[in-house]
Amino acid sequence: MKTKNTRSPGSLLVRGINYYAFWRVKGTDGKTKAICRALRDENGAAITTKPEAEKAKARLMDIVSKQNEVASLRSIQHAIDDKQTEIDRLKDEQNPPLAVAQAWAAFLRSTERHDCGKSTLVSYESCWSRFETWAQREHPEAALLRDITSEIANEYLQSLNHGKVAPRTFNAHLHFLRYFFRVLKTEAR
Repeated sequence: MKTKNTRSPGSLLVRGINYYAFWRVKGTDGKTKAICRALRDENGAAITTKPEAEKAKARLMDIVSKQNEVASLRSIQHAIDDKQTEIDRLKDEQNPPLAVAQAWAAFLRSTERHDCGKSTLVSYESCWSRFETWAQREHPEAALLRDITSEIANEYLQSLNHGKVAPRTFNAHLHFLRYFFRVLKTEAR
């Protein structure tokens, strides 16, 4: 015997004296699948009365409804992520991110850079040249400025220490690199 309930989705089935909830769901492959679950009370015993079965089915259908809603929202989130990836790719094609090899020239023409004397610029260029040479040798896969991670920068600073540079030289490199990446963060994306 099958009775349709208008208060919540799904149907009630009675087999013998036990009640079951029955509903259909559409799978990811587009096919409809029938699901039938035995209704149980809080103690795990089979439900044998219609009023209890209606309450249990309503609770179950509430869970199923929320699960379907979550699946739908996940699908929407995946679509959003895919579109955002496509937008980022198109932006990169339109305005390519800054390459490590072009970074010094971009630094010199940046309006974010403080005005400084020639000797300071020579010192900055020396720090950058040393870092760029090291990065090309140790991390050739980091061709873009945004590919230089904090781990790579820390590895470079450790290589300076292993070379037994003076503390003043080490600090000059550290402060310059922080400044350099802060100045170019927009262009590096």
